[in-house]
Formats: sequence, structure tokens, C-alpha cells
Amino acid sequence: MKIDATYLSSRDIELCKAEAESIQATGMELIVDFTREINNYPDITFLEELTHSYTRSVYIYRRVFEKMKAAGIQQVIIGSHMRPEMWQKEFGRTPEESILNGMSAFIYLANEYGITVFLQNSTYRFYPSKLVAKPTETLEAYYSLYSSSSRLKLAANLGFGDAPNQLINLFSNNLGACIFASPGADDRDYPVAFAHSKNKETFTIHQNILKILDADYRSLNELISDKQLIATKHVNYL
Repeated sequence: MKIDATYLSSRDIELCKAEAESIQATGMELIVDFTREINNYPDITFLEELTHSYTRSVYIYRRVFEKMKAAGIQQVIIGSHMRPEMWQKEFGRTPEESILNGMSAFIYLANEYGITVFLQNSTYRFYPSKLVAKPTETLEAYYSLYSSSSRLKLAANLGFGDAPNQLINLFSNNLGACIFASPGADDRDYPVAFAHSKNKETFTIHQNILKILDADYRSLNELISDKQLIATKHVNYL
């Protein structure tokens, strides 16, 4: 079960612990998603040159890590954010270099808390489009810098970008998770079972790969339907 980082950030640490225990008692794992919060402004930035915003960002995600540790949650999903509109030559490096450095600091701090980080291939508008042509190539570039960390894996978001088989093959042995959702026209991620395309493909996911349901579920039946749909190694997906 995926929850936004804001959910933990806005709650008392004891409440986070109690809620996590009740969910974990059902047999579900919790994973915290920083995707929407890593947006450069107004929330989390990886740009150290933006001194005030960066200091606040580190404080925000450190506090979330502390609550995760107390609640027994050990996994997060992240992506990058867009390039800043204004950048000064006096900073002495490119925005992309700064983003990579800030992401590195995030990953290493997460590791200190015993947290595994999943880098996903698509994060709405937050990828630095001028770094490389495709988000998947950006992801591979990031991953190559941190591949020595056993607590860093790639997550294939199957609702965006390349076809599922392409993503799974591209990430190969570095794949740690698959994120399932069908993107909706009204900015809602629909349940996988509600994908209406006539052309569906079957692909294989190893049983050790974490399967993350990333949808706005309106009922328990929707959730149950999706859990059944991805329960097998061979998955029919949009």
C-alpha cells in the first residue's frame, strides 16, 4: 500500500506508528511516495544552491524518515524534479549536477535509516527534460551513480512511458519493483482492472519483484480486483 510523504509529515509520530501497525496487521506492506513532494517548489528541492529551501527540504524528509523508522516502514519511492527557471553561473555547476548531488544526499540519509529507495521512471512533470531525451535514460544515469548501494532499486512505473515489456527488459537485474496504475484523463490514476484498451500485452514479472498498486481506489472491490489481477507472474496490462 502506497502513501504520500505528506500524509506522514502532517501526523504525530505516535499516530503514524499506530496506523501503520493496523495496516501491517492485514498483511500489506507500506511504502512512502515522495514523488509529488519532490517538486523543487513549494515542497522538496534537491538544489543545494537554494539555501533556505534546501535546508527546509532536508528537515522535511528527515522528519518523514524518523516517522517511518518508528512505524516500521522501510521503503520509499522517489523521482527527480524539473530544472529551475532561473540559474546563476556563479553557482559553478549545472542544475542537473546539483539535482544529482541533492538526490545523492537523500539516498544516503535514507540508507542511514535503513530505508530502501526506489527510483521510478516517470514522475509526471518533474523530470529534468533537458538532461537527456527520455525519462528512462535519466533514471539509468542516476542509478549508475548509486548502484553500489544495496538499498537502491529501480521501479518500473507501468502506467507511463515505454511499454511494460520494454521497461522490464531495460531495467533488467536492477529492477526492484513494478508500479501498477492506469493513468486517467482527470489526473486520477485509475485501477489497473479498469484499463479499457482492446490491445493488452502479457508480460512476466519475477516473484521477488515488489508489486505496488498505485491507484485512487474508491472501494474495497476495486482494490481486491487489482490484487487478483497482478497476483500471478503473467500479468495482463494496458
